[in-house]
Amino acid sequence: MLLRKDIAPEQKRRKIIMSRMKGLDILLYHFMFFNFLSHGLHGCPPQELKALLTIRNTISDSSGELNSWEGNDCCTWRGVHCDKVEMGKPVYKLDIRGFGLSGNMSSSLLELKHLKHLDLGGNNLSWVSPMPAGLGSLTNITYLSLNGLSLQGSKISPVIGSLTKLNHLELSNCGLQGFTVLNFLVNFLSLRFLDLSRNVVSGSIPSWVGNMSKLASLDLSYNHLNGSIPSCLGNMNKLASLDLSDNRLNGSIPAGLTKLHFLTYLDLSLNKIDGIIPKTLGNLINLEYLDLSNNILRGNIPSLAHMNTNAGSLSYLDLGCNQLEGIIPPSLGFLINLYYIDLSCNNLSGEIPPSVGNLSALVSLGLRDNHLSGSLPLSFSHLSSLTCLDVRNNVWNGTFDPSLKLPSSLQTLVLTNNSMVGIISEVQFQNTFKLEALGLSDNRLSLNFSSTWIPPFQLLELSLRRCKIGGPIPSWISTQYWLRTLDLSETELVGSLPSWLWSFSSDLTVLILSYNHLEGPFSPTFVRIELLDLSSNELSGHLLTNIDDCFLYVRSLYLEDNKLEGKIPASLGNLSSLYSLDLSGNLFTGSIPASLGDLDSLEVLNLGNNHLNGEIPGNLGSLSMLLIFNIANNHLKGKIPDELGNMTHLYSFRIQMNNVQGLLPLSLTKLSNLQVLDMGENNLAGDMPDWIANLSSLRVLGMRQNKFEGELPPQIGKMPWIQIVDLSSNLLCGEIPESYFNFSAMKNEQQIDFQIAVGEDSYAQDKYYKDDLYISFKGKDRHIEYIVSSFTCVDLSQNRLRGHLPPAIGNLQGLMFLNLSRNTLSGPIPDTLGNLSQLESLDLSLNNFTGQIPFQIGLLDYLGYLNLSYNNLSGRIPLEGRHMDTFDNSSFLGNPNLWGCPLERKCSHPHPKLSSPPIMDVKKEKEKAFQWYEMSVGLSVGMGFSTVVMVLALNESWRNKCFELMDTAVAFLFTKLFNRRR
Repeated sequence: MLLRKDIAPEQKRRKIIMSRMKGLDILLYHFMFFNFLSHGLHGCPPQELKALLTIRNTISDSSGELNSWEGNDCCTWRGVHCDKVEMGKPVYKLDIRGFGLSGNMSSSLLELKHLKHLDLGGNNLSWVSPMPAGLGSLTNITYLSLNGLSLQGSKISPVIGSLTKLNHLELSNCGLQGFTVLNFLVNFLSLRFLDLSRNVVSGSIPSWVGNMSKLASLDLSYNHLNGSIPSCLGNMNKLASLDLSDNRLNGSIPAGLTKLHFLTYLDLSLNKIDGIIPKTLGNLINLEYLDLSNNILRGNIPSLAHMNTNAGSLSYLDLGCNQLEGIIPPSLGFLINLYYIDLSCNNLSGEIPPSVGNLSALVSLGLRDNHLSGSLPLSFSHLSSLTCLDVRNNVWNGTFDPSLKLPSSLQTLVLTNNSMVGIISEVQFQNTFKLEALGLSDNRLSLNFSSTWIPPFQLLELSLRRCKIGGPIPSWISTQYWLRTLDLSETELVGSLPSWLWSFSSDLTVLILSYNHLEGPFSPTFVRIELLDLSSNELSGHLLTNIDDCFLYVRSLYLEDNKLEGKIPASLGNLSSLYSLDLSGNLFTGSIPASLGDLDSLEVLNLGNNHLNGEIPGNLGSLSMLLIFNIANNHLKGKIPDELGNMTHLYSFRIQMNNVQGLLPLSLTKLSNLQVLDMGENNLAGDMPDWIANLSSLRVLGMRQNKFEGELPPQIGKMPWIQIVDLSSNLLCGEIPESYFNFSAMKNEQQIDFQIAVGEDSYAQDKYYKDDLYISFKGKDRHIEYIVSSFTCVDLSQNRLRGHLPPAIGNLQGLMFLNLSRNTLSGPIPDTLGNLSQLESLDLSLNNFTGQIPFQIGLLDYLGYLNLSYNNLSGRIPLEGRHMDTFDNSSFLGNPNLWGCPLERKCSHPHPKLSSPPIMDVKKEKEKAFQWYEMSVGLSVGMGFSTVVMVLALNESWRNKCFELMDTAVAFLFTKLFNRRR
């Protein structure tokens, strides 16, 4: 036990030690205080300041978003946040989302050791080593957004896997690929926000995703996910937003989704989801946004009456572009918070329920492309918030109620392509102060506006096509100073073009007045129009020589089918933006301006059906983007320039009905995209070139009424897409090759019928260039206005072909029209013609066919025209089938040894006894018929000779036509003489 005297020195020693420790504490305190003051004055720690400056210096900041990154206090910099509580105020948050930065992200980012929130999204940044793998060292991160940064090829999965504190992860548009990308998330059960949208993630959605019970938002949209939606997603009971849109998901909507009671946003659009819409979606009591559009959903729209209480918050509903049917449920009108409804592109029928008028919050209603009938309900007058109503392409056949007043909030009204009737006047529009777009086209509506009416609105778009207006162009349109698009086509307009038309709106870019009765001169002033369509009117006069000064911005100019005359102005070649030029069907004369070859952007050039003369300018071959080239039915002459072979994008090449001569240039073999080649009714000569078979995309080959000679090239039979071959009225000779009838496109019936039409105009959506064709079938020359893919024809008539008709003709089971008349073909008619199940017209007349008529011809269900006259056929006309007895005598005349109905006046029995046919001198009968023919021709020529000579001497075009007819007559006479002498 220590005595008191022993204790005193020990206490003294302790006091000394304590006093010294207090001194050290004071020194340490002062050190820490001054250190704190030092960092407080200079902001974040020096190493973090240096790291941020390095980042700033290694990336490009064109928008100046990092201009504040100067000085020593980085905590005041834009996007930089410091922890003011923790010692040293380290950077805990770096948010530079959407700064528009570019360049390489420096690895100095890894010096920000205390970083919890990192957002680099919305920039154009890339990585340098050791990034992005180094991100794994930032273990304190809870919020990570790398949206838009390329992670393609990076091993990002293990990097993210080491960030165990993450609860918010955004990797949208990072180039992630494959089906294993999602596997790194299997242990992230604490995530609350996950965005992997706009990548190339494939495979099915793994079932373990349903274990992420804390997840509030899941976005996997715009990927390549397939398979069905797993029902286990219903286990994520805190999920508020689910976006699986724009994938390849299939199957039905799982019932498990209806358990997500906190769900406010559901988007399953742009997939292949089928089945019906579950009625239990009404259990989603907080749902505000529902998009199921662009799927394969069927059935009726479920009744939504119970959603008035359960999901009364629903404000956005999109079920468009499915296969839904039935009526629009009246209960839809009880969802009073709806501001957007789109039910377009379905099979809905019936009328719009009046209850829709209860939706006072409704802003947009889309019902286009259905089968809805009726008319606009009067209750629509109560839609005080409605700005857009689109019901185009339905079958509305009701009357536009004159008492209906459109809502004052309306901005867009589109009723196009229905069958609505009635009269529309200014009464319906008296309160439409905000109206900007009005589409009433393709109805039977009559517009009755006062000539002094001044509308309360200022339109941007006005489309009244096929409405009944009549009279001159309405003057109230001149008050629409902001108008951009005006379509008054087919509205029965008359009179001349008013002078205000070219100046009333400086914003006018589309003007369509086609198919009216407008007349007078075409004298525009300077306008900014990009599309002008005045086709099919009665405009007259000359085009302005300085027309380029009026249309500096024009891309499409349609003036076809008017009465314009004079020369085509060379100044058209200065319209550098011109995309489509159609001057066909007018009275233009003179030559084709060579300056048109300067139109580098031109895709459609149609100068057909005029009175143009001269030669084809070679520099038109400079039009390398041209798709359509039509100069048919003019008075052009000379040879086809070699330079035209440079128009390698060409789809349609038509120069028929001119006086073009010479050989086909070999350069045309470069037109590999050509679908229509029509050079008929010219003076082209030489052998039929075999290189035509190299035009592998060709569908229509028209070479009729030229002077081609030689044998048929067998290579033509190998063309895969050819559907129309017309080589009639030439000088072709030899036998038809066995391989000639091997056209793939004619071997089967065309299941899809579409028009061969190219050159769709981006401004006028229904403005196409459509190829037409003149062809001989059913005994007459006919005009085919639109060539469709199902139309198939082979015409080799009026040549010098001889020998047998190959049985291979039976391969063309999709052939509709066959004409081999006026040749010297011989031998039996092949019974394989009975295989041509689609045949409608068969003409084998004026040949030397022998033997009996194959009974299989009578079994052809669609055969409506048959001509076997003037051959050497024999035997009884077969009665098998349903059509042979419907043809009259003209189908069989000139076959002396042929007998039976209909050649006999009476047929007592459908199958008379076979007896010997009457003995007739075939040679004498043909000679007698031919003598009468010679006498009639000679008499006609003698009586009209003097008159014809005078007319031909005065009129060049008639003279050329006469020579063409004479060529035809000579060929026919030669054929008959040759047959008789044989």
